[in-house]
Amino acid sequence: MCGCGLQENAYPADELMPLSCRGRWRDREPSRGDIDDTLGNFSLTLIDALDTLVVLGDLQEFERAVKLVIRDVTFDSDVIVSVFETNIRVLG
Repeated sequence: MCGCGLQENAYPADELMPLSCRGRWRDREPSRGDIDDTLGNFSLTLIDALDTLVVLGDLQEFERAVKLVIRDVTFDSDVIVSVFETNIRVLG
């Protein structure tokens, strides 16, 4: 792993690819088939990290991330996504 961070290297991508330290978005990279059904261009990695920031006690970064979610995230997209993957990452 490269030790790269989401904010610096991938925001607002749904995934941070750990070896290349790049973000992965739906329809911007070659398709990997069904595995890309998790991508909806929803900033899922940022949303997924919110609980970790609280557990680690980094409330300043948590507040910053919440503001980004409020400002930038929308689920108003006409795309097919994996309901399971989206639920565990957004509601989890």
